[in-house]
Amino acid sequence: AATNPYFGPMLNCEWAAWDKTFEVNVKGYFACAKAVAEHLLARKSPGSIINVASVLGQMAAPLQGAYGMTKAAVISMTQTLGAELGPSGIRVNAIAPGLIETRFAQALVANPTIKQMVVDRTTLKRIGQPSDIAGGAVFLASDDAAYVTGQTLVMDGGWTTT
Repeated sequence: AATNPYFGPMLNCEWAAWDKTFEVNVKGYFACAKAVAEHLLARKSPGSIINVASVLGQMAAPLQGAYGMTKAAVISMTQTLGAELGPSGIRVNAIAPGLIETRFAQALVANPTIKQMVVDRTTLKRIGQPSDIAGGAVFLASDDAAYVTGQTLVMDGGWTTT
């Protein structure tokens, strides 16, 4: 789950939108990771926690600054929990998608100017689909990723290569 109730210059973001964004995107993720980790630790069981960050957590996010800051916090949380929980056999990783055609991103995808800007910059020349992200999540959850923790898998169609 994530939210992004404000789109515009960062300095114009109202505190209510700021608080909501951080409440859902940082506190919500931490609460979920904490609950899962505590459950796994109590059972002395290995496991995998996968957070959903964003490429906007790794770069400037004009018009989406508060959102980008929360996703940077998710990446930092992923790294720290990966380091702290690794000795217990609990892996913590993140996926950082680019623009994916979901209900959450509908305002961006439905805007022809923004959509074309993304398509033009993305080396695969298209908007991502949820199915494009699923394989990364399956990999990070699987034993194939048994030696991966504290990492962020960027899945953005090449957006960040340009």
